[in-house]
Amino acid sequence: MRSGDAVITAQAREISSEDTGYSFVHGRITRTVKDVFLGKAWKSSPRVVYSYTEMDEIVHPGGWSSNRQLERADTVYYGEYKCMGKGATPSKRKKFIKQLSDAEAQPFLVVDYVEGTKWLLPPPTVPN
Repeated sequence: MRSGDAVITAQAREISSEDTGYSFVHGRITRTVKDVFLGKAWKSSPRVVYSYTEMDEIVHPGGWSSNRQLERADTVYYGEYKCMGKGATPSKRKKFIKQLSDAEAQPFLVVDYVEGTKWLLPPPTVPN
């Protein structure tokens, strides 16, 4: 990564046993600078997952950055699950990126992953 490169996330998990991370579900990445990275390794063991996300061609083909610390390729957890669009190119992603199976993605697709019952508003109820 060069100074000034655009990055969407920089998650700060320091050890893999920490129960932290980012999970983006049903999002869209569009209309920003070219060659944006989905994330960079700010700390040693970040965990970030994009699921069902539409990615325009602005996403860097490699997808993710180890933040010029190559040893972090062994400790990061970057995952993608059923993403689509010109910027979702698994064949061009860096080797340390996980293309998640259904079972691997499941924990990141539930509200409990982000303790959403504590801060997300419940869906509105529609009167009959």
